[in-house]
This record gives sequence, C-alpha cells and structure tokens, in this order.
Amino acid sequence: MKTTKSPFRIIAASLAAMFLSACLYAGVHLYVVPFETSKKALVELSFPILSEVAIYVYDNDDNLVRHENIEKGSVYKRIYDFSELERGYYTIISDSKDLKVTKIIQVNTQSIEVVSTEYFYRPVFTMQGDILHIEYKNPDQSDVKISIEDSEDIYYMENLQGDELFKKSFNIQQLSRGEYTVRFEVNGYRFAYYIRKDL
Repeated sequence: MKTTKSPFRIIAASLAAMFLSACLYAGVHLYVVPFETSKKALVELSFPILSEVAIYVYDNDDNLVRHENIEKGSVYKRIYDFSELERGYYTIISDSKDLKVTKIIQVNTQSIEVVSTEYFYRPVFTMQGDILHIEYKNPDQSDVKISIEDSEDIYYMENLQGDELFKKSFNIQQLSRGEYTVRFEVNGYRFAYYIRKDL
C-alpha cells in the first residue's frame, strides 16, 4: 500500500511563470461562420496554430464525414460545402493538445446554423528547471485533485478549490532521481503527466 510522504515545497509563481501562463491558453479555437442563404460555411482555426490539431465532422448518426490533421504553425481556413449532405445536425470538432472545441450545426434546406459550442480544456504541464507549473482553464471553477507519486510512494496529494484559471507550481528539487507521475483530476476526468528526474 502506498504511503504519503511530507509535501515538498510549493513555490509562488515567479514573474517568468506569469508571462508563460499568459500565453498557455491562447489555445487553438475553432470558428464556423455560415454563409447567408447557402449550405456552405467558413471553417477556420485561430492563428498561430500552437499545436497539432485534428478536425472531425460527424453526421447525426456519428458517422465520420470528414477528417483532417493540421500541423503546428499552419494556417487553416476552409469552405465546407454541405449542399450534398442531408438536412440535419452535424458535429464539427477541433481537437488539439490543450483544447477540444465541439460545434453542433444544423443544415437546413438553404442555410446552416451554429446551434451550440462546447469547450473541453485539458491541464497544461510545463517544466522550468526543477519547477513544475500546472495551469488549467476551469470555467465551472470545479475542485481539482493533484498527486505526485512514483511506483511506491505518494509524495504529494491534495484536493484544491478550483478557480476560473487554476494555477499551481511545485519545486521538485527535493525528489530523488527517478520517474514520477503527476495526476490531475477534475469533474471525473483524469490526466497524467510523467516526469523523469536525472539529478
């Protein structure tokens, strides 16, 4: 059974970390702009594209209609033509490293309408020397649970109150050489980040 050791130091974010966090959630956003009285829409990703992005289009029966992989640094602006497709609801998804955007569109006889937009954020983990930064865009201000552990022990575990933009920094200098897993849980979703400490 794992044992919890004394928490190591948690440091306040430095100015460098503040500048870093300012750009972490610039994100890759998806925009869908229907043309008036047309079954076409302009589909665009925010520029610059900060990470690889996959775009999917599904019909109302969850059949894949379209799929593209977009490289980091690319410019993505396309006209999607739904005139050959049946009327109904379609789902357009852009899925990148830190953000998944899901848009539901309704294709009518002579027009397209964006019905809803949903954002799914993932935590951002960054290492600067021995400092681990965790940042998570948390619109619902849900509580989060973080642990840092190896195969034998838990070195840190805490349930934390969620802010709209959750930020936490850890100094891992006191950890011994080895491999560690940082676990992050929120709203029933679980994420893991792996650290290898060589010194």
